Amino acid sequence: WAVAGLGTLMAVVVLASWAAGGRYLYGSDDALGEWSSWDTAQNTSETPRDFLETSRDIPVVSKAYYDDADPNKRFWIRINDGWHGFFAQFSIVVNELRYAETHKLTPYVFIGKETERHGDNRYFDQAAGPNIWEYYFKPVSTIEVPSDAAIRRKDQKLSWNEERDLYQSQEAIKAYYYGKSFDGKNNRQRYKDNLYDDAFYWRHRSHANRIVRDYVRVKDAILGKLNEFTQAHFSGRTVLGIHMRGTDKIASAGGGEIIPPDEYASYAQQFLGHYPKSIVFVATESSKLLKVFRGLVADTNGISESRIVSRDVLRSKSEFQRGQKTLEQNIFLDSKFGKGYKKGEDVLLDALILSRCDFFIHGASSVSEAAVWFNLALHNRSIHLQYQKQSRKTQPWFKES
Repeated sequence: WAVAGLGTLMAVVVLASWAAGGRYLYGSDDALGEWSSWDTAQNTSETPRDFLETSRDIPVVSKAYYDDADPNKRFWIRINDGWHGFFAQFSIVVNELRYAETHKLTPYVFIGKETERHGDNRYFDQAAGPNIWEYYFKPVSTIEVPSDAAIRRKDQKLSWNEERDLYQSQEAIKAYYYGKSFDGKNNRQRYKDNLYDDAFYWRHRSHANRIVRDYVRVKDAILGKLNEFTQAHFSGRTVLGIHMRGTDKIASAGGGEIIPPDEYASYAQQFLGHYPKSIVFVATESSKLLKVFRGLVADTNGISESRIVSRDVLRSKSEFQRGQKTLEQNIFLDSKFGKGYKKGEDVLLDALILSRCDFFIHGASSVSEAAVWFNLALHNRSIHLQYQKQSRKTQPWFKES
């Protein structure tokens, strides 16, 4: 389970203009007619709102049962395993915030350098400060986070085993098929059946979205970079977001095999051909997948490489052996390259940018799920490539050949 989500969770970035008039902030006019029937999805329980755009004005959640002074009511959310990727850590925070609500505890998040297993937290960066959560996010409650470890140790908290058990429990919010399921079905069997289960994903995404809306506030510096990128590249265009999870993706953990670039490319080609004013934004930690994808899509049917957009981020630079396979090393685990803060900022910004796309193509990954958690409208505007074709959602611009 320690590496099950090398990348999970976050939730809803949707455009104020969409709520008012059925139009996305960045979408061009050529897509509007087709969107109308897709916006009224049967499982959209409420009008999405752009929590990022209003995050400066919304105070942190404060519940009546909070008692900052009582250690028996203070709940320290931390990360106990050094192998967890950024959004695996994020999903643990989301699940423990839900746990704190259930048990009427005062939550605070302090993610430090040390963990109980598998070494130090890879995102720790001495220059950025002692608390990794507050590199990127504001506090989740009004409680003052204790800087003294001796004080934190007196507060309620979960051990490595308790954290794992919560993460895999029946009630836990999940990124894909692992652990116990809320409906009594066997998630391992779901994985073997290899079918997209819309009810499974809707439940987990909607619960995650609610927690994120209530507690998660992105730092202004991150928001500034997000807005700068999307304004520069998305304005007046219909955007397809693609997340390609590669490197050390583990099938046995429930996430499935690495999806080859040609599967993504077939969708991208049809999308770019369908919408004249469109681009594809690609997020991936894999240098190889990105290079192959660009080669497959660019210059096909006159498609210019300028319509394939990606950010200049830290990507895989070395390889390792897993059994008989040679795989790219996930950059966050590669201590030879990059600082902890930069690695975290790269993946967070990629997920936030994906959440602002008009449509989304992805496999099973915590990063992919985070994008949908940020923008719940993407649940009905996305195609999950991890599962058999006949079970996938359809989109108005794609026709199976």
